[in-house]
Amino acid sequence: MAVGNPTPGGVYAQIRNEAPSFWAEFGADGSVIGALEEVATPTRECFASAARADATGSRTPFARGLVGWLGYEAGAWFETMPPRPPTPLPPAWWGRVKRWARFDAQDRLVAHSPGLANGSFVEPALPRPTGRLAHLPEPAEFLGGVRTIQQHLRAGDVYQVNLARRLVVARAGDPLHAWLRLRASNRARRGLLLETRHGSVVSNSPELFLRQRHRSVLTVPIKGTAPLSNPRADLLQSAKERAELTMIVDLVRADLGRVSTAGTVRAETRRVGRVGHLWHAMQRVRTGGRPVAMTRR
Repeated sequence: MAVGNPTPGGVYAQIRNEAPSFWAEFGADGSVIGALEEVATPTRECFASAARADATGSRTPFARGLVGWLGYEAGAWFETMPPRPPTPLPPAWWGRVKRWARFDAQDRLVAHSPGLANGSFVEPALPRPTGRLAHLPEPAEFLGGVRTIQQHLRAGDVYQVNLARRLVVARAGDPLHAWLRLRASNRARRGLLLETRHGSVVSNSPELFLRQRHRSVLTVPIKGTAPLSNPRADLLQSAKERAELTMIVDLVRADLGRVSTAGTVRAETRRVGRVGHLWHAMQRVRTGGRPVAMTRR
């Protein structure tokens, strides 16, 4: 079925009217845009059964599959975690792909599902960004968190802690506009715009969190960043940067070891790669054994 010469933005502007919808970036492998059918109320059991069903589906790219998120709070499905304040989004959401279009890295249409409609694909406008910072935690609150972490480190209670702050922006505008601006200024190797009835997610990252293919699981943690004006070797020689990467590699090795065949987890040599305007230090960690089901400890 001929669809003319559509752009990714034009196709997404049409498909998003059938919300939920997604636009996923894969770097040199191009991008995929699609419409979704929401899976029933997201729970641990619901996600597991849906994933098993889709694992045996069609071999056509994206003819079957799930797109969604697992939030930090979903960790309570597998671990004992302290209570946390409510978040704007549910801990998990998943949708099954029902229509899709695939583009190469030069934004040329290379494949699509039979359901992609004919017609005019109009590139969305890109207005100036709007919004204002509505909430930022007080500096004293943040510094108090730093001191608490230092105490736990000295006591040997923890090995690594990520102290994060949530920024709230009022009147942030259309998520598509934010996505298009990110894509134009710093197109990520792995990015996602996901719009649902619960809210939208805009993600723009160089880091591969998890990928499973056949009997292998791969993760590529990144710790260490420098401008291209610096020698790339600096990231490999810096004791601080090496320590940070070593810590996160140890953590992901331990996590993969909990759900993989014993003795199959391997960490490759650390390396430095260019992502956009920056150098990043990274290390591939993979397992060659079949993962097993996760269970609550």
